[in-house]
Amino acid sequence: MRTSSKLRVVVGFPLTVICEPVEEGWLQARIAELPAVITAGKTEDEAVNLALDALREYILSLGAGSPGQVAPGGWSRTVEVIIDAKASVAER
Repeated sequence: MRTSSKLRVVVGFPLTVICEPVEEGWLQARIAELPAVITAGKTEDEAVNLALDALREYILSLGAGSPGQVAPGGWSRTVEVIIDAKASVAER
């Protein structure tokens, strides 16, 4: 029998957004702890906001794959996790 559950999670942990100048005045922004999260913007604020949006898309993509194999005698359960996230940028 397959059941579904919902869980509300509020998490807070630091992630480092690294901004570096690239071509034609753009700033590349990446999350140091998650190398797959990378984007670029014209200003620092835009680059950081786009990096946070890319982080959200990256997290959503993690749930898009196959759940994998279940060992004999095991079972799977689908759960929906809702993460409340508030971004704050620490000044340098």
